[in-house]
Amino acid sequence: MKGSWSTEGEAGFTLLETMAVLLLVVLLASLVFPHFDLVYSRWQEKTALLQILRDLKEAESEAAGRGREMRLVFLAGKPYYQLELGGTVLRRPLPGLTLAGEEEAGDEKTVIKFGAETPEEQAVVLLGAKGRVYRVLAAKGRPPEVFVNGEGG
Repeated sequence: MKGSWSTEGEAGFTLLETMAVLLLVVLLASLVFPHFDLVYSRWQEKTALLQILRDLKEAESEAAGRGREMRLVFLAGKPYYQLELGGTVLRRPLPGLTLAGEEEAGDEKTVIKFGAETPEEQAVVLLGAKGRVYRVLAAKGRPPEVFVNGEGG
């Protein structure tokens, strides 16, 4: 009769094998974890920039369709930007990005507008983590673009 504590014919892991696997997991985590902050901040920036591009396309389309001015307003020192159509204001988060030039030039805001008097070319410069500079460009007849540190992105 077999006892309940018998290990004959049973497969399992020894304490040494379990400790070796745990050590490997800890080593891999220690290699990945220091870069998590950078990866997360870049993801936040990319998400915010994609939302800005979508809003620029939508603002241009709405302004043309309604015949009214629509604006994107980027405010110095604020973690958001605003979409404005008449008296309606919608705030969009701007995680990890700040308006460039707010301290040096005393700029309070940058406005990109669409409507009857839309400029040929409009841009806003945003600063990201680790010194990344983003230039968001809206030009008549072309889709909006983002340039990263002087290059197209």
